[in-house]
Amino acid sequence: MGLVVQGVTSVNIDPIKGGSQAAYFIFVADPNSPVFATFSSTNLTSGTYSIAFTGLLAGNSSPTQGDAVLLTSGSTIETNSSGEYHFWAGGAATLSPTQPFGTYSGTFALTIAY
Repeated sequence: MGLVVQGVTSVNIDPIKGGSQAAYFIFVADPNSPVFATFSSTNLTSGTYSIAFTGLLAGNSSPTQGDAVLLTSGSTIETNSSGEYHFWAGGAATLSPTQPFGTYSGTFALTIAY
């Protein structure tokens, strides 16, 4: 969820360099197991108004965000020797300079198949 103020034309949260702005998840399974990650983009809405949102996902077998790599939806990854895989989610939205003021929200779905 986020607040939109007129005049702002883009919002970007880099899942690798975004620091605490990026959402952080840890997936735990059997050690060295293949895992499939899928996700999709969505629209952020406020009443009848909407903004297109492109979700971005990065991951790493260690908890070091700066060493993560961008993932594409459907990527096959592998848990580490402790059975962990670390994810950071961010995204990008482009707004019209006249985008109506409001609180916009949406759902970024991350599905893990193990």
